[in-house]
Parts: sequence; C-alpha cells; structure tokens
Amino acid sequence: MSKKKKKGSKLSKQKAAGKAAQDALDDFRKKVTQETWFNARQGYFLSKHGDSILPNRGFLKGLEHPLIQIAPSKAAAMRTIREIDAEIKYTRSVQFHGAYAGQRTGDRIKCGDSEWLVTGSPKLVEPIKGDWPNLRRLIETLIQTEIARHALYSWIQTQYKAIRRKEHSRCPVLILAGDANDGKTMLLQLFTTLRGGRQTNPIAAWSGEGPAWNDHLVGCECLNVDDSVAPKNYKARQKLATKIKESIFIGAVTIDKRNHDSFTLNPQPVWGVAMAVNATSNAIRTIPALEDDDMNGKAVVIRTRRADILYREQGDSAASKRWQAYEDELPAFADWLLNDYKTPTDLPDGCHKSRSGALVYLDPEAMSELHRAGPAGLFEEVLLELRDQDYFAQQTRNPTTTAELLSETRNYCGDRDRRIPESTQVAGMYLAQIAKRSDGCIECAGENRNHSKLWVFKELPDGNPF
Repeated sequence: MSKKKKKGSKLSKQKAAGKAAQDALDDFRKKVTQETWFNARQGYFLSKHGDSILPNRGFLKGLEHPLIQIAPSKAAAMRTIREIDAEIKYTRSVQFHGAYAGQRTGDRIKCGDSEWLVTGSPKLVEPIKGDWPNLRRLIETLIQTEIARHALYSWIQTQYKAIRRKEHSRCPVLILAGDANDGKTMLLQLFTTLRGGRQTNPIAAWSGEGPAWNDHLVGCECLNVDDSVAPKNYKARQKLATKIKESIFIGAVTIDKRNHDSFTLNPQPVWGVAMAVNATSNAIRTIPALEDDDMNGKAVVIRTRRADILYREQGDSAASKRWQAYEDELPAFADWLLNDYKTPTDLPDGCHKSRSGALVYLDPEAMSELHRAGPAGLFEEVLLELRDQDYFAQQTRNPTTTAELLSETRNYCGDRDRRIPESTQVAGMYLAQIAKRSDGCIECAGENRNHSKLWVFKELPDGNPF
C-alpha cells in the first residue's frame, strides 16, 4: 500500500473522529439548552429534573465534567460552555417562574410584558374503565336530591375537563353546606386529588382583611375556602364575592406580587373555587354574599346530609384504608365523567346550565339558612316581630314606602338595634332581597306618585295577612 493511501486513510479517520466529537458536542448542547432557562430578574439558571424545573445556581460549573469527557480539548469544552451560557441567556430568559394552574412543566406564559416559566404539572388522576361503588355510595347518601347530584357531577366534570384542556372554564363556585362530619370535606378533598392535588386557601388575599398578595394562588387549580378562617361579617363576604367574580368570571387576572409591580396573566389560570361549610347560622356566614344580581348564576349551593362513609364505625383508626379505598376508585370515576356522564335535558325551575357547562343550582334550604344569617334576613326578623304587633299591623295593611317602614321599625325597636339598616337606600335594597324570595314576608306593591316603591306584607296561608 502506498504512503499516499496510508496518509489519506489516517486523515479520513481524523476527520471522522473530529466530526463525531463535534456531533456529540452539538447533541449535548442542544439537549442542555432545551432543558435550561435563565431567570433574568434574579440572575440564576433553571434546569429540568424529571417533571419539575428547579433553580440550578451551579449550572455552568456542572457542565465542565461531562463536556471534558466528549470535547477534543479543555479549551473546546470551555468554549462550548460560554456558547451555551450566551444562547440560554439570549433565547430562554424568563422573568417569573413557578407552578401555574392548569399548565404543564416547560410551558411559557405571558404576564404583561414578561414571561412566566411553568415549573410543575398537576398530578391529574388518569381515567381507567371500571366501577366506583364506594364513591357512588358516598355521593348518593351525602347528596340525596337527584338534581343536586347532577349539579355536583356537572361541576366536577367541567373542572376536570378544563384542566385536561389547559383552559379556564369560568365555572361557578361550589358550596357544600351541611352538618358537621357528614362527609362533605372528604368529598371535596377527593375532588381535589382528582384535579391534580394542588390546593390553597385564597381567603387571606380575597377577604380584604390581610395582605393583598395573591401570587401564591397561581400554582393551584383548587382554591378551597376554609370556613374556619373565613371572615363572617357581611362586608367581608361582599368582598369575597367580588374577588371570586373578578378572578373566575372576568376573563383576566391581575397578580399582586410582593416587591413587584402588578401584572396580568394570559391565559388565565385554570382555577376552581369550592368550599364546605356547616349549615348553621354562624358557620354559613362565611359563604360569599350571593344576594346581589351580579352574582346571579355564579354559585352552586348544595345541601348535604350525613353520608354512609366507608368504615365510619371504626373512626379515625380507619382513616388511611378509608381514603385508599375511595382514592382507588377515582380513575374509574374520572372515566365515567369523561365518557359516560351527560347532564339532563329537562331541568327543574331555578336550575339552568351556565356558560361553562356546569349546572347552576341553589338548594332552597341552604339558601334560607344563608338569608337568615345575612343582613336582609336580620331585617326581615325585625319585620316579622313587628307584623304581630296590633298597632303596627293596623298601619301596614296598606302599601307602605321604604322610609315609612324604616321609621316604624326604629320607633318600635330603637335606633340602636343593629338589625335595622342605617339608611333608606340600604333598607330598600334589603326589602327587594326579601321580596325576591318565595318565602319572604314582604312583596312589592308598585310605586306611589313620587316613584317610591311601595311594600306590603304577604298574606299568611290562612288568608290573614297578620
């Protein structure tokens, strides 16, 4: 063999080795670049580990060892590190990072003029064909009214589908109101597990009684309001209703983050608001104010009963196996929600389908409890007391204006009775709320010459108005 051929063969091998080394460097660089980001605000790298993205402050230093193994020289390895550093900072810089409700690891979300890197995914229960007898028994004994169960199923179906699609659904807030230890809180936790398990209590940010920072809500699909810490005064309940409306139904969410300017998120986090409360006059006061027209169709209120809970007789000692039994049925329940459940076409009066697809249903008993615990219900309490007084009955047989009715209540109870509104305007609002109820004691009787509304007591069942 000639020297020329030997020389050519050696050169070819050197070129092939050089190309292989360069290909290995390019593959390494591409892989590393695709799984790394740079936090431009705080100056550190973020790397993907499994299904999570975590801060990696020693990222560049950590590249030296693997690169020296594949690079032709240490100088080539250092040059590659500099190139990776520059590429990531130029093309993969983000300003905010963290979990983001409904989105998946690696997604990048617009927040104002900046970007939010999603660092974790919800652990959704995946559907599997099967049976769910224990969970069915829990739901059917906890919620004994058929239309109320349809409202529950349509709510969780809408929520579950929304997270799978990564699209916010504007689903009404779910309120389960019942007796203590009836099973409603456990059902709510099972629904939380079904939807990925990420939950937080928004009450501190939404009640107006604490810091307004709400960035901790961004990473949780399940906003579960705890009635034990929720404020019970009516103004706070109105504030809570306003925040729910702004966060779920408006279409854009403003995030207030400590030491940062506020910004708007797009797309909206896939949130679902739910709460479980005891249906007593005190605890039920934690429910957001639902009486105003702007909250119409924005809540599902379901009255619960004492459920037939698995291993209930064994108490807390069976808590672990009880939970496991229900949790094991969640995949089958998820499959039923996705593939089999259909909302009924014929709905009773007062129940309708919302834009999100969930049924809007307000349990009459729970709503009566809520009304009695609110300021309009307290004012009605005064009116009912006065209705039984002969002198008052004689004066209110005929239609009465709001101002006249308010004056009579003050004359009888005194100005210090806190159940009586302070102004005619507020009294008129409460009277309108009372009149709107089928079981209210007052109804509107038109207007007088001055266009002031007139009110009259409804007749009692025996035909006697008093």
